Amino acid sequence: MPSSAYLSLSSVVGLLSMAIQIAACVLLLRERSAATWMMIVGTVISTLGKLGSLTSLVTWWRMTGQGYYTIVYATVSFGSLLFLAGLLLYAMQRRALAHRIAELEAILADQSESP
Repeated sequence: MPSSAYLSLSSVVGLLSMAIQIAACVLLLRERSAATWMMIVGTVISTLGKLGSLTSLVTWWRMTGQGYYTIVYATVSFGSLLFLAGLLLYAMQRRALAHRIAELEAILADQSESP
């Protein structure tokens, strides 16, 4: 029984992770940057891998060996890493933009003070 509880908890956490990734992609979709596209591609790959793991639970009796599971989990891991790399790239772009805005505001403030 613990193994079925673990599988159901794992499925719920995995689906929650996919929902968070999809929500982040939808919120950031208006910005057409490489980071956003990396996140979208990572989410799609991750979702396909998760669907592969869910179908393997349904048809587990057809699968023999660990090769199939290794491919499924590697796919989910790769998609999640790609999503995280896109998210990190997006955060770095936003930080650079905020820094540039602060520089421009400082220049404007400096120009308005001088006669």
